[in-house]
Amino acid sequence: MRLFTLFFLIGTLSIQVLPDLPALIWVGLFLVVSITLSLFLEKSFNSYTENGVTQYENQGIKYIYKKGALFSVAYFLGLSMAVFTAQKQLDARLPTNLEGQDIIVVGDIDDIPIVTEYEKREVSVRFRLNIKKAFTVENHQPIALSGIVRLGWYKGYKGYKDNQDTKNSKAVLAGEQWQLQIRLKKPSGFMNPGGFDYEKWLFTERVIATGYVREGNNNRLQAAPWWSINAIRQNIHENIQQKVLNKSSAAVLSALAVADRSKLEQQQWQMLQQTGTSHLVAISGLHIAIVAGFGFLPVLLLWTLFPSLNEVVPVRIAGGVIGIVFAATYALLAGFSLPTQRALLMVIIALLALMSRKNYTSSSILAIAMLAVLLIDPLAGMTVSFWLSFLAVSIILIIAKRQFAVVHGVKNEKKSYFQSVIGLAKLQLLLSLGLFPLTLLFFNTASLSSPIANLIAIPWVSFIVVPLTLLGVLFMPLISSVSDALFNIAGLAVDYLLRGLSFLSQQSFFAVNLPEIPFLYLLFAFLGFLFILLPKGFPARWLGIIAVLPAILFAPQKPAQNEFFYTLLDAGQGMASVVQTQNHTLIYDTGKRVSESYDLGRLVVVPFLKSKGLNRVDMLMVSHEDNDHSGGAKTILESVTVDSIQSSDLSILPDHKITFCKAGEQWQWDGVDFEVLSPSADWLENNEQHNDNNLSCVLRVSNKTHSLLLTGDIEKQAENLLLTKHKEKLASDVIIVPHHGSKTSSTEKFIKATNPSIALIPAGYRNRFGHPKSTVLSRYINKNIKVMDTVEYGALELKFFDNSVNDDNNNIEIKSWRKENSGFWSR
Repeated sequence: MRLFTLFFLIGTLSIQVLPDLPALIWVGLFLVVSITLSLFLEKSFNSYTENGVTQYENQGIKYIYKKGALFSVAYFLGLSMAVFTAQKQLDARLPTNLEGQDIIVVGDIDDIPIVTEYEKREVSVRFRLNIKKAFTVENHQPIALSGIVRLGWYKGYKGYKDNQDTKNSKAVLAGEQWQLQIRLKKPSGFMNPGGFDYEKWLFTERVIATGYVREGNNNRLQAAPWWSINAIRQNIHENIQQKVLNKSSAAVLSALAVADRSKLEQQQWQMLQQTGTSHLVAISGLHIAIVAGFGFLPVLLLWTLFPSLNEVVPVRIAGGVIGIVFAATYALLAGFSLPTQRALLMVIIALLALMSRKNYTSSSILAIAMLAVLLIDPLAGMTVSFWLSFLAVSIILIIAKRQFAVVHGVKNEKKSYFQSVIGLAKLQLLLSLGLFPLTLLFFNTASLSSPIANLIAIPWVSFIVVPLTLLGVLFMPLISSVSDALFNIAGLAVDYLLRGLSFLSQQSFFAVNLPEIPFLYLLFAFLGFLFILLPKGFPARWLGIIAVLPAILFAPQKPAQNEFFYTLLDAGQGMASVVQTQNHTLIYDTGKRVSESYDLGRLVVVPFLKSKGLNRVDMLMVSHEDNDHSGGAKTILESVTVDSIQSSDLSILPDHKITFCKAGEQWQWDGVDFEVLSPSADWLENNEQHNDNNLSCVLRVSNKTHSLLLTGDIEKQAENLLLTKHKEKLASDVIIVPHHGSKTSSTEKFIKATNPSIALIPAGYRNRFGHPKSTVLSRYINKNIKVMDTVEYGALELKFFDNSVNDDNNNIEIKSWRKENSGFWSR
């Protein structure tokens, strides 16, 4: 069973490395062949009887062939189920012809809406809508569209902060049915080194499209029924937010009670990540298993008081049943999302195994649970929650087994208790070390404080905060004053925990800043840790260190002397980019910032810097004040050390020293030349006469044989000035197309003067400006210039090598992050 499950899992995981799904018919054919072969091998070896014992001819070969065929069946069964499920999800996505079109939909609010206040009491809201029906706007003709979409309602939304005015007809509440006029696009996200694969996450969440509500025919059709789980969850969430005085603690309690993490501030997330405790605010197998464990307590107490009950129902069965009820109830409170369903199923199977009289091994229980989860959801292996939940259940099974062995194998109770405490502490320490590679793989971050933080935080949250919170939920409809008191006591416990975690996060010696390590290195490191943790007596366990070394010693490639790397990051309808020389780093523009949760400095630039092992930036150059170029600057300054800042606008960062980027300024780093070509000093002095775009810092970067021109958002006026004053310096191998390919830029004369071989365009998918304009594109294409944009290619990494070392005249290496890292789920 264990090996069968392993090969089934490998089969479901195989599709993740494919850019496109294989045809189901071919996968099914291989499955049929494997099943046929397995059945054939079962009967192909003759047996005979000797001295009353059945013997097999070629017994060893028979065993190998049969097992090989069985594992082949497991692999292709897993692969075929994963391909079928994935293709079904892809087919359900928004059709291309509906992108950007207004449609009318009827659907249910599928989760707790996330409300954001932006002015006085006016708010915007984001929510999941489960579409049941769809129609055209013009004549209400039915459209074949159904499934989950993620929507924002910004302009025209009439709700209130925290939806306190629930009688307001425009306040969106969980569990309600609405008719909305919306505009959708296919699931789309940024594709950058070190970045989060949002498109993959949307796919695993079964989201078929994203979009926003338009002004039009928007009406609530039906209030949430009394039995709506999501409506109950929202009521609990709002009660916690209103009654708990400490709002930081209230945010954590909402996450633990109803899996709503929308109130967690960015500083809290950062602190949790720095201490390796962010998993505590995600309801996973750990939380559900612990809540199930609480189901044993009242049963154990009652059966102890009345021993005769054991004759009716054994305590393990009664406790297990109540534990399953507790776990299922908590899963419902968490919204019964796919990750929660998987975690619940794992816990139920583990409890059923523990309830039985048979002595199943922990690995067998896990194998059965994993196979059950994968049969229900063959795409589960694509999610982080799958791995974390199985890890949590594994921990609990190991602890349960060890505790059972200690209690029954040691007569001295004090010694038993002491061994239990030491065992738990040792397990926690070894687990944190062993998961170091896994944490780096999933979150691109790790912390040396994680073992200490988790040693305190896990029992504190599990045995104090969660029980108090759930008791508060239980008393809400009964005695509100008791409920409020319990919530505030739980909030106080959270406050003390957050103080301790904050102290740990501020200790710089715990910080680990590692670059993005290749998957293969992390896999070897993980296997190396497992080898080191094998039982005592296993020979040469220390050899596991060898497997760990490549990950520890890995360092990203750096430019050589006289060479430079340039990365145009995928920042949507904005710009963010990084220039690297051998020992220096320059950031040119930082992307936009719309809110705390949508800050491209944090979402795009900082993860890229960390993935390259860059913790210090020599210069931050913000071309001009437009938010899509300057918005992420503040976050970058808070995250990495920046030596100097230049911009054409000194007001963008009032708390920092900024110098003007002025034409004529030059410097050299590691044999690479940098020169500012615009704006001129007189333009800066009379900046009111020029629009912000034309004041963009224009920077030329060059080595002995190649050059790059960064243009910001300059328009015709600035282009003409450059043609007048610096025409001889404009020729460049690579140019960033001015103003995202706007029709106000890229004149014929300017393109002729720059004469690039490659033109890069930072633009957003289906952006509202229609950039880049077709007329502008044709100007470049007609001159045989290779045009690449971030919409199609994602982040573009260019390496400008030194021709004096290599005689290759075309040695500019270009790498498209989207082309090289797309999966079948990518748009």
